[in-house]
Amino acid sequence: MKLLRVPSVGFKHGIKNILSALINYYSESEMDDIQSDTDMQHMFFSSGKSALCFALLHLAKIYPTKNKVIIPSYTCYSVPAVVLHSKLKLVICDIIPSTFDFDYAQLEQLIRDDVLCVIGTKLFGVAINADRIRDLCNKYGSIYIEDLAHEMPDLVNKKKDCSDMRIYSTGRGKPLSTNGGGILVVNNTKYLETMHLDYRALPRLSNTYGRMKVFECLITDVILNPYLFWVANLMPFLEIGKTVYPKKINLLKQSLPQIKLLKFLMQESNAIHCYRKNIVLNYRSMLAQFPNAETDITIPNEYAPARFPFFSRKPLQQYAPSIINAAKKYGIVRMYPDITANICEVKTKIQGNGKNYSGGLWIKDHLLTLPTHTWVSEKLCNDIIKLAKNFR
Repeated sequence: MKLLRVPSVGFKHGIKNILSALINYYSESEMDDIQSDTDMQHMFFSSGKSALCFALLHLAKIYPTKNKVIIPSYTCYSVPAVVLHSKLKLVICDIIPSTFDFDYAQLEQLIRDDVLCVIGTKLFGVAINADRIRDLCNKYGSIYIEDLAHEMPDLVNKKKDCSDMRIYSTGRGKPLSTNGGGILVVNNTKYLETMHLDYRALPRLSNTYGRMKVFECLITDVILNPYLFWVANLMPFLEIGKTVYPKKINLLKQSLPQIKLLKFLMQESNAIHCYRKNIVLNYRSMLAQFPNAETDITIPNEYAPARFPFFSRKPLQQYAPSIINAAKKYGIVRMYPDITANICEVKTKIQGNGKNYSGGLWIKDHLLTLPTHTWVSEKLCNDIIKLAKNFR
C-alpha cells in the first residue's frame, strides 16, 4: 500500500478511552464536588483561548490601571486575538531563535507599571527563563502567565512553577488532545477564590456537544493514519494545517465528556512521553551529523514535544517547491506563517510599533517541524530524516 501523506501532528486516543468517556462521563454535581473539595486550582474551558481570555478579563477587573499585555513576536495567532478581544493593549517583545525565549534587553525596556501581564510561551515545550520573567513582573507588579499550549498538561504540579498562572490547550494537534479544550491552572492563591467563583458562574458546553467532540476523536484516530490521511484532504472544513486568526472567543466551560476523556488520557501520558522522546532522540542523533551550530535550538535530554522543531540552513523561500512539497508529504512543515506584528488584524493595534522583531522574523523564515506522533515508525522516522537533511 502506498504511503500518501504523513500528518505533521496527531494524537491517538484509543477506542477504549473514547468509549469510556462517552459512557461514563462526570455529572455536573460530581464535577462541582471534585473542584470544590480538592481541585479549585484547575479550571477546564472550551478552548485554550477561552482559558486565557477568562484570566485576562478577571485580572483587568482587579487592576483597572494596568492595560497592557506583553507577548512574544512569534507565537500562536490566538494569543494576540485574545488580548485584543479582552480590550487590552498589545505589546510585542522579540525572541531569540536559539532559545525561543524573550530578548530580555527589549523586555526590560517594555515592561512598566501599566503592564498587566507578561505571557511567556514555551514554544514546542522549550524551556524559557521563568525566574527572570518572574523577577521582572514582581518589580513592576505585573502578572506572569505561562502559555504551555505546546506541553503535556501537568495537573499534579510535579515541577517548580514560577508563574502566577499557566494555560494548557487540549485542542486538536496539541500534545494531549480532547478535540477542543483548555486548562487554566492558578498557582497564585491570591487570585484563586475569586477566579473560581467567576468560573463556576460560566455556562458549560452541553453533554451532546461533548459526546460529539469525543466521537470525532474516533474518526481522527482513523484518518490520521498515514495510509488514510488523504481522506482528510477531502474534508476542507477540518482546516487541517491552517493557521487561523480567531474572530470569536466564547467563555465556556469544557464539556463533561471531554473532561472525562482527559482523565483517561492523562493516565497514559507517561507512555506517550516516552514514545515521543525516543523519536526525538532518533531525530537529534541523525540531525547532529548536519549541525547548524550557530542557531540550533537548546533542548533538554527528556524533550518529548508533539512536534520537533529544527532550523533550515537558509531561508525556506530559497528552496525549490519540489523539496518543500516532498517534505510536506512526510509531515515536515512550517509552523506559524508570520510573526505576530504582521498579522493583518493585529499590525495596526500594536503599542509602540516599530520595534525590532528580527528574531521572530528569522524563526519564521527558517523553522520547520518533524512529526513525533505514534504513527511514526522506525522506518518512517528514517525516511523523514532523509528528507529533513535536504534543509541542512
